[in-house]
Amino acid sequence: MTSLAGAAVFAVALVSLTACGGDDSANGGRSTTTVTATAEAPRSPSIPAPVPADRPGDADPTSDAAAAATVPTSPARGTVDPKTFASYEQGGAAYYFYSPSLNVGCGIYVDGYAPDGVGCQAVTSVPTAQGLVCKNGGASVYGISIAKGRASAACFNQGIYFGADKTKVLPYGQSIVVGTRSCTSTTIGMTCYDGAAGFTLARDRNETY
Repeated sequence: MTSLAGAAVFAVALVSLTACGGDDSANGGRSTTTVTATAEAPRSPSIPAPVPADRPGDADPTSDAAAAATVPTSPARGTVDPKTFASYEQGGAAYYFYSPSLNVGCGIYVDGYAPDGVGCQAVTSVPTAQGLVCKNGGASVYGISIAKGRASAACFNQGIYFGADKTKVLPYGQSIVVGTRSCTSTTIGMTCYDGAAGFTLARDRNETY
């Protein structure tokens, strides 16, 4: 009798232990309450609503100084119709345009028009990093052109890239693209490229890339 009673008590204890071990194993050692609390979604999302990138001051948190040091490597989002700036002479085509300040004039030449390529010159600019100094007047004004895959600065003695019509202005944030050649007008200057070669020309910038 004593042996039977002891065996019964042992069996009940074993069943209880097995049930407990089964619950812990199914939940990976975690209680059901803990799992439910972890999976619960936040009640109040703290992520701010997105702000349009083209609103002034919201596009990029970089400072004005950092933005001024940025050199555009491709045409801006707004691209004008190049025909608006076209001039047909000498059996080819030239596209003349000015910066909004009228300090920089540029030209893109194609189809055998001489000189072939893209370039700009300024009424007033600064010496290059290589030490080239122009007089900012008369037969010595700062200019840059791209030819044979290379951008070169020089002192121009005539208006090679100054078009006759100064009303043809390329607005800030706009680009003109003709074949592989492009120029983008920005508040830091006129930046032009032909393939990998490029430059930026402005009243206070005279850089080749």
